[in-house]
Amino acid sequence: MQLDEMRMNRQMGEDDPQLHKDLLAAKTNFDGQLKNTDATLEGLWEKWDAAVDDGDESKKLTVKEALAALLDRRRYIRNLVNSVNEALEA
Repeated sequence: MQLDEMRMNRQMGEDDPQLHKDLLAAKTNFDGQLKNTDATLEGLWEKWDAAVDDGDESKKLTVKEALAALLDRRRYIRNLVNSVNEALEA
């Protein structure tokens, strides 16, 4: 919602310092979430490697599902970061 509001303000030639500040805070939050997601991904890759080394098909399936879900979440967060960056740069 804040992104839409920022875009509307820009189109109308208005500037809302509080909205800008809120979007910067959101960006910082999203960047932190992205960093945490990347750290979690690294851990899952280690679990994947261990499951492959052990030949544990059940564990591989569990890790594969967790990787897929986390990658979806990461893509969603990256899209948010990109949208916030675009709104802030406009």
